Amino acid sequence: RLCPCKWSEIFGTPITTFDALTTALNAAPTDGTATAIVLGDNIDVTSELEISSGKNITLHLNGHTLAINATSDGLVNGGNLTIVNGTIEDNTNSYVIMNDEGATMTIDACSVRGTVYNLGNMTVENGSTLTTDAAERAALICGDDNRDIAWTFTMTGGSIESEQHTAVLVKNNYYELDPRGLAKFDDVIFKGSASFYDLVLCAVNVEVANNCTFTNDRIWLEADSYVSYVNGKATRQERLCPCKWSEIFPT
Repeated sequence: RLCPCKWSEIFGTPITTFDALTTALNAAPTDGTATAIVLGDNIDVTSELEISSGKNITLHLNGHTLAINATSDGLVNGGNLTIVNGTIEDNTNSYVIMNDEGATMTIDACSVRGTVYNLGNMTVENGSTLTTDAAERAALICGDDNRDIAWTFTMTGGSIESEQHTAVLVKNNYYELDPRGLAKFDDVIFKGSASFYDLVLCAVNVEVANNCTFTNDRIWLEADSYVSYVNGKATRQERLCPCKWSEIFPT
């Protein structure tokens, strides 16, 4: 019960500069103690922001924008990171967000503009959108070309769109192993460019609810991917390279 009080006394001064943001991230404890960081303005990110293992941070964008202008990756998470209510945008065609193996990340009610790369455990929710105009990358990439990693990705609501490439690339190139990565999509709109695909699956496990929308109805399914159309209860594990989602799982 804190009747008359100052916001700054509870949460500290809102962050308005890049230096203050890096100081706050660096000062967060590494023993799992929850830390809240609140932005008070838009911030230009001029070098990589790293959340190390053991840190448990909620970053309240507070309706503001993190503009990634770093030549390396923008936001690299190795701990437990939640980003709430704002925009993260990449101006360099690097990865706007990298969620490392073993890390946990939640994107809540945010607009993310740039490629998101997930090797850990990621949840996207509350109408968040993932978009990119990069010519060489999808909006969302999960998995690794050289390792069979036990990653997870869950998205409920919102959309994933690439203006110049595939919307989603989910991969595991250890074709002879049972893949340990699992992606789940519910009420999500997929939109790749007209020259690419809404969804590319390479030796992975994916669950898609039947209220998802494939805008171009073009997917690439190969190397014994396990695909479940959750509400329709149909399953495929075939080598079906370029194909239409509607032909595999009719409405």
